[in-house]
Amino acid sequence: MRRVVTWLIRALRPPVHSQCQDEVDSSLGKRSKCTPEYLSVRDSDKAEKKIVKIVQRQSFPDDGSTLKGRLARLKPFEEDGILRVGGRLKHSDLQ
Repeated sequence: MRRVVTWLIRALRPPVHSQCQDEVDSSLGKRSKCTPEYLSVRDSDKAEKKIVKIVQRQSFPDDGSTLKGRLARLKPFEEDGILRVGGRLKHSDLQ
């Protein structure tokens, strides 16, 4: 799913620069040679964050009751627009 969303995001954004170069072949004339584009880790991470935001928006409406009710004991906080909860690791010596 993440890979599909990454390709969709890439297809919908305006191109930054062309990956195609014109090359001249004596028998065929002028033609374009395009190098394939690969998905970057950064693009994939952005897509994953977008998926999480959409799912959280559907699961936790923005009325504040979720933070006060079901998730209150988990000490929720927001980071980069994503709802996160506290965990056991903050009490460990790993920090």
